[in-house]
Amino acid sequence: MKITNTIAFLVLCLSFSCKKEIDKVEENVTFPLTLHLQNLVKKTEIRLYTVDGEIKDQATINQFIEKEKNYFITPDKFSPDDSKITFLSKDTVIFNGNDKLKYSVVREGDLSLFYSANIIRNNEALIDQIFKYQAKKTPVPSWPNNYITQEVRVARGNYDKFLLSNTAYKLKQTSSHPTYGVSAQQWSGIIFNEIADNITTKLGKQGTQDTLAVLESSLVFSR
Repeated sequence: MKITNTIAFLVLCLSFSCKKEIDKVEENVTFPLTLHLQNLVKKTEIRLYTVDGEIKDQATINQFIEKEKNYFITPDKFSPDDSKITFLSKDTVIFNGNDKLKYSVVREGDLSLFYSANIIRNNEALIDQIFKYQAKKTPVPSWPNNYITQEVRVARGNYDKFLLSNTAYKLKQTSSHPTYGVSAQQWSGIIFNEIADNITTKLGKQGTQDTLAVLESSLVFSR
């Protein structure tokens, strides 16, 4: 019991210490504040999933992402450009100087969620479900199978340094139809969000053969 109480106390102290450090940084902030892209850090290796679980055979992984290798960039092949994050205020942020596309900011400790203005998406496609942080979805009554939502971008850190999630992905869905035969569609790219927990439970629910490759990294921005 004493050991458990000691661990709980240490965790509490660490959390309090982190909060004090964040508060200290933010006391000296004036807006607008711009952070510039410095480098890329890798969070995971490239991972490949199906409804049956994770595939770890490297040859199979390489073959699946062969045509999308330009998305699956590792730190040793990354060259920073002039990308930047600008906080217009503690509640509003823009990316790369685009003040026509503003994101609202929700912060909780060192976690920051950036929400775009409302956008319309079509259907409940799996590609919109594989990422961890989601915005509320509101159906559009006059437009069946569509809904209003927001893009969510995810970062961790403080005003001295933010790590913006940078997830490369390729999702392929294959389906069979008694009349039309086998068909396939796929999505690939980079999104600034984290991959959902228990991702394999989200695959195959539409009666399709789903294969998903992901590489989670973070873009490092600092003053």
